Amino acid sequence: MVIPEPTPLENLLRMFNIHSVREEWPLISVALSLREVIEQSGEEREGRLAEMTGLTRSTVRRARKLLTLPDDELELIRNEAHLDRTEQIHREDLYLEIIAATSVITNGLPEISERYEQPEIIRSFAEKREQKTLRAVTEFRDVGKLVKASDDELVGRGAVVEAVDRLIGDVDVTPSAVFEEIAAAVYEQQTAARKAELLEESIGDLVETPELSPTLRGALERLRATIDRVLGESDG
Repeated sequence: MVIPEPTPLENLLRMFNIHSVREEWPLISVALSLREVIEQSGEEREGRLAEMTGLTRSTVRRARKLLTLPDDELELIRNEAHLDRTEQIHREDLYLEIIAATSVITNGLPEISERYEQPEIIRSFAEKREQKTLRAVTEFRDVGKLVKASDDELVGRGAVVEAVDRLIGDVDVTPSAVFEEIAAAVYEQQTAARKAELLEESIGDLVETPELSPTLRGALERLRATIDRVLGESDG
């Protein structure tokens, strides 16, 4: 029997199957190989790519997000893929957080998109990791919370735009710092308001109670004193 020589696409798919059985493949390697599969097959549907490669849909989704990065950033990740995770600066999880934050900015703040191209924002955010400004890569999630605060009209849009502009322009400014400065207190008050509403409902159910326990009465009196103090300071 003459077995036809496998096509480049078949070789690629076989490689995916080998790695899925033998060892876990770095996400950057998955992404770069997946890009070849897409180019050679013309297939872009997430579910079909998962079937072809044996990857989970979640892995396909994350790999394709990495492929939205500029080639220079992909090269930085690839060059460090062989290092121990603790030694990697340009890790995949860092860039996935950066991609999410950049998407929020470009979709929610067109004023910023007019000033900065996406690659410029990505490079600026990556520099914060390179300069050891960040405490954790998850800090970039504060960008989404900051933009949402503007969308919900909890803080002024101008203040958010100015804060994000500083975040992009200054490597020493962190997402957590601008969130604490602009929106943290507002979110704390929003959380307190929800808790107050729940407490109000709970206490309201006690109106018909013939007698309150000394413990509950003491707690309610302390709560009333705290509320009076907070309202008094607010009015003042």
